[in-house]
Amino acid sequence: STGTFDVKIYAAGFTWDLLASLFDKSLDMTMLADGVAAGYNAKLDDLAISPILGHDYGAANTAKHTNKATTNGAGRQELFYDTLEDAVDDLGKRTDPVTKKKIDPSGSYLLCSGNVARHAARVVNGLPQTEGNKRLGAISEIAGIVAYDGDTIPGRDGDTIYDGVGDTYAYLVKPNRYMDIIVKRGLTTEIDTQPDVKTLAQEERAYYFAEGIYNKEGLENFVQKITLPTW
Repeated sequence: STGTFDVKIYAAGFTWDLLASLFDKSLDMTMLADGVAAGYNAKLDDLAISPILGHDYGAANTAKHTNKATTNGAGRQELFYDTLEDAVDDLGKRTDPVTKKKIDPSGSYLLCSGNVARHAARVVNGLPQTEGNKRLGAISEIAGIVAYDGDTIPGRDGDTIYDGVGDTYAYLVKPNRYMDIIVKRGLTTEIDTQPDVKTLAQEERAYYFAEGIYNKEGLENFVQKITLPTW
């Protein structure tokens, strides 16, 4: 109840002026709207995911950072399975900052790259007994897998790049009351069609949204970083 967070306004603008009207026939208002929507969705994803990727969880083999499993004689799928099991156990050993009770890792989500997600989808559901691998049950504490590879938004003055998770790490995230996205205003468009003789602007458009993210205690206590075994 004493935490604070900033609500920020993110905006983009476009001016349709005489030069654009006379010489740039590639501009199209429908394509502009599509571009704004693509940029908006990519920005929303980055605002939600980048704090998780950028947080300091310490070195591997510490309380908030599970190291890859090194089970003797295990195949690659079993090593992946054991690593995820260790991460679930490590998260379950940690304590809620308010209730002081152990965190229940049930209902957690695995945040990883698209490539890792393909393998995780097989492993999380359990492994059949095969030569060199023992039979392993489903990891029921993992409720779902979220794949995020980032995004690249092409632009005239350079690309905007949002980093993804990568293939060497993953994150076990337990939904909690300390991580929330507060949307004060969704994507809004304002259009001014009044010509301006001083700038030769014929139309101006503004796109903006306002939101804040409250996640400090959530990142500190309910996210487990995982160093993955080589696949």
